[in-house]
Amino acid sequence: MIASSSADQPQPARPASVSIVICTRDRAESLRPTLRSIEATVLPADLAVELVVVDNGSSDHTATIIQECAARNILPVRSVSEPEAGLSRARNAGLRRTASDVILFTDDDVRVPKNWVDGMCRPILRGEADAVAGGVHFPPEYESPLSREPFRTRRGWLASTEHTDPVRPDTLIGANMALSRQVVETLGDFDPNLGAGASGFGEEGLYAARLLAAGFRIKGALETSVEHHFDLSRLTEPALFKMAERMGRSTAYADYHWEHCDVTRVGPKIRRARLLLALEVLARPWRAVFGGGEWQATQRAMTLAYWQELETFAGQPRRYAPDGTFVR
Repeated sequence: MIASSSADQPQPARPASVSIVICTRDRAESLRPTLRSIEATVLPADLAVELVVVDNGSSDHTATIIQECAARNILPVRSVSEPEAGLSRARNAGLRRTASDVILFTDDDVRVPKNWVDGMCRPILRGEADAVAGGVHFPPEYESPLSREPFRTRRGWLASTEHTDPVRPDTLIGANMALSRQVVETLGDFDPNLGAGASGFGEEGLYAARLLAAGFRIKGALETSVEHHFDLSRLTEPALFKMAERMGRSTAYADYHWEHCDVTRVGPKIRRARLLLALEVLARPWRAVFGGGEWQATQRAMTLAYWQELETFAGQPRRYAPDGTFVR
C-alpha cells in the first residue's frame, strides 16, 4: 500500500474575501466613530474581512486614529497613502491594494449597521449581482433642517438614497456600495476628473453607467442602510450654491465625455441661464415674503455651471469611446 502524500489530499476551500475601503482626508475625529461602528459589525464566519483605510494626504492626526484601530486587533487593518488629493484617486489607490472577491466602500462620516458586511456582500458572493447599491439615511437630529427648503429638495446631493429604485437601481453611492472583483478587473479605475477634490460629484454615477454598459448587474440593498453624519456646515445657502455649481460641472463632464452630447450653440444657452439666475436673485426678497420656490436659485446656478463647463469641452477629444472604453 502506497501512502498518499499531503499534496494528494483535497485542500479546504479558502473563505471568500472582503476588503472594506474607506478614503479619508483631514477628518480624524469623524473617522474615529466610523471605524468604531465598523468594528461593532457582525463579521460572518465564512468571510475573510479586512479594513483598508486610504489616507488622502491628511495633515491632521488621521494616522494616529488608524493606528489605534489597528492596535485594537478586531479585524486586519491596512493603511494606504495617496498623497495626491482627490476622492477618485484615493479610491483607485484602495482598489490597487486589494485582491479580495468583494470591495465594500463607505465614507469617513457614516455609521454602519450590525449586518452591514453580510447585507452588502452576500448578493455578490451568491452570484445574484456584480455590484450592490446600499442605502444611505440621515440621523434623526438632521431631519429638522433637511425638511426645509432649499435643502429638502437637495437631499440627494448629500448622498441620500430615498429616491433610488430599490429593485433596479441604476447608480451607486460611494457611502455604501460593493463591487465584485470581476467588475474592478474589467472597468479599472474611477475617473479622477470626477468626485471630491476634482469636479465635486459624479464618480460613482459614471462608474455605475460604465458597469451597466459592460453588461454587469446592480442589485439594490437599500434596507442595509448606513447613517450619514455629514458636517452640518454644509447646510448653508453658500455651501448649497457651491454644491450646485459642482453638480453642474460634474454632469457636463459626464454628458460630454460619456454621453457624447452635442456642444453646438451653447453660447445662447449660457446667456439665457445667466438671465434666469439674475431674475431668480431679484425675486428672492419676494419669495421671502410670499414663500415658495426657494430651490429654484440653486437649480439656476447648477444649469449655468453646466453650460459654462460644457462650452470648455468643445473640440476636446472624448475620454470615453462609444463602446464605453476609457480612452485617456
